[in-house]
Amino acid sequence: VHFNIRIALATRSQRARKAMATPKPSLKSLLRKGDLLVAPGVFDGISTRLAEQVGFQALYMTGFGTVGSHLGVPDAGLASYRDMVERVRTLSALTSVPLICDGDTGFGG
Repeated sequence: VHFNIRIALATRSQRARKAMATPKPSLKSLLRKGDLLVAPGVFDGISTRLAEQVGFQALYMTGFGTVGSHLGVPDAGLASYRDMVERVRTLSALTSVPLICDGDTGFGG
């Protein structure tokens, strides 16, 4: 079991280094093209990877989906700023396309 975990972590590190070496297209550059830009809502690692693999050029991190899937609570201002920043870090590390994030207004009060 430990061997498989090590392989998975090594593979993830390799993907992260590769993603860092390839600059992401900026959201601004995509919008300047003037084409319709569809950014599906993502809320966890699987939805992020699937949306990118399908071919979307940008993604949208939904506040409700992120809070519900990560913390198991409704999106009613219960997530902290740190919770949301960590989710942004996690999801943006998994994709090579721009990630638009729901900045929300709650952050725990």
